[in-house]
Amino acid sequence: MIASPELTPFELTRAYTILDRSGVVTDTIRACEAAWGTEFSGNVGALDAVIKAPGYREYVQALRASLPFPLTLYRVMSAEALRFWRETTYSKPVSATLCLESAHLIKDVFPDNTTELVLIKGTVTDPEAVLMRGRIDRYELVVDSGRVQPVQITIIDQGPQP
Repeated sequence: MIASPELTPFELTRAYTILDRSGVVTDTIRACEAAWGTEFSGNVGALDAVIKAPGYREYVQALRASLPFPLTLYRVMSAEALRFWRETTYSKPVSATLCLESAHLIKDVFPDNTTELVLIKGTVTDPEAVLMRGRIDRYELVVDSGRVQPVQITIIDQGPQP
């Protein structure tokens, strides 16, 4: 795995602020970012809408330019989904957080307590993987999981099995 610098919450908030003040985040894009966070695992319709929004190209270029690559992200997912990802081509938009503490919190409040959960750490080396910002309170980015190889993933907390 490639070593990558981890953004602090301060650095991420600063990057969010700079992007907000850049003039490329339109009201439509901001509404799509908010809509992404309306569902626990993300609202895929919001991604479809933001990609079609005027100014998306400039927005995503500015977002990618504000991030240091390679980028370390954390994600909570079911162990079954992780196994599926490792065995097949798994390409869908997923939210991941830049903050390990936030990932632990998400794992603790995950709405389905019957699923075996894993907390994974991954390295994003391809800026094209970053699709949009997610919830700022979770320090989220929305990434294309097909552009992150399972070999770049480390399980850091498997937790108790149900």
